[in-house]
Amino acid sequence: MNTKLSIIALAIASGLSATAYAYEATVDQNGDSNSANVNQVNEVFGFGVSKAAVKQDGTSNAATINQTWGANTQAKINSIGTGNTATIDQNNAWLANADIGQNGLRNTAKVNQAPSSPNSSFANGALATVVQQGNDNQATINQIGTNTPGHTPDGVSASVKQVNNATGNTALVNQTDVSFRASANITQDGERSSYAESNQTGADHLATITQTGGQDNDARTGQTGTLQTASITQSGDTWHAKANVSQSGSQNTGNITQTRWADYATANITQAGVANTANVSQDGNYQTPLNNYGVVTVVQTGNNNQATATQFVTRNATALLTQTGNNHVASVSQSNGSSLNATVTQSGLSNTGTVVQSSEFNDASILQTGNLQVATITQSGLGVAAAHNVAIADQGGSGQVASITQSGGAGNFANVYQR
Repeated sequence: MNTKLSIIALAIASGLSATAYAYEATVDQNGDSNSANVNQVNEVFGFGVSKAAVKQDGTSNAATINQTWGANTQAKINSIGTGNTATIDQNNAWLANADIGQNGLRNTAKVNQAPSSPNSSFANGALATVVQQGNDNQATINQIGTNTPGHTPDGVSASVKQVNNATGNTALVNQTDVSFRASANITQDGERSSYAESNQTGADHLATITQTGGQDNDARTGQTGTLQTASITQSGDTWHAKANVSQSGSQNTGNITQTRWADYATANITQAGVANTANVSQDGNYQTPLNNYGVVTVVQTGNNNQATATQFVTRNATALLTQTGNNHVASVSQSNGSSLNATVTQSGLSNTGTVVQSSEFNDASILQTGNLQVATITQSGLGVAAAHNVAIADQGGSGQVASITQSGGAGNFANVYQR
């Protein structure tokens, strides 16, 4: 027989002095279709510690903790079973700490740390952590952090971990509004067919997504503002992996790494701003079927941008780098693969484009418009399969320099157009 319980705990602090108020609620439930609701309200902002813990073991259980105002507020939900739901809402609570742990299938976890209204205070110093084990789980963290610039350690922090060879999990982190000094970290370990996304708006952002040991994974980061850093790592038999980094602003850095075996993998970085850096690395498997592929696309608009694409042991490798502005550097390295294709497109002044290809069936193009551009293409290895080893440097403007070097193989073809 299933046990059904409904528990509501309410703690209200109404004192007006500087005395610290402490409120603690604990709920422990076993069985199926249980519900637990804890509401804690500290009416004196900045005083008192609210603490709530819910533990559930069973199927189709629901746990909700609502905490409003106060400082050093703590909420924790642990659930074991299938189809469980855990929700923590912390509004206007400074230094709030939310922790959700779930073990089972088709569970849902959600943490909200934000003002209760647009004109309220921010979730300064808030920390949110979600750890899930099992398949088809969903985790969401929403945070609005401090809007005060400076160097004080009061930014929000979000962490999602989905582990133990799981399949079909989804992790989403949203850090919106200004949110100075925010950081987001998503880890999916041993995953397959999982999705991770981090969205940030404001300044001083850090976002890291790590997916290991799985196939068909998808990871995305979106950032707007200044001084962002986004890094995506997909490793360990990462067939059909997808990774995307999108940044707008200045001082951005985007890194994507897809390691062996990164077959049928795609990586995209889009940056708009000043002093951006983008690095993409793909490590494939030359022994896999002939129709596999690796695709890298980098688009940068702004000043002083640098883009590097490295593809190793990849069949049908394609790298497309596009830059607009001045003093840019774009570099493509493709080695130990076959059917390699690289295109670098640059417009502006004093840009440098470099392509280095080794192995079989190489095609490289550098297209530059403007003045004082430098293009360098180096190809080595075999041609065959209807020749291949084609290098084209097309430059429009004045003060251009182009260099093409081809060694080994048959069917070498080099063209330099300067006008």
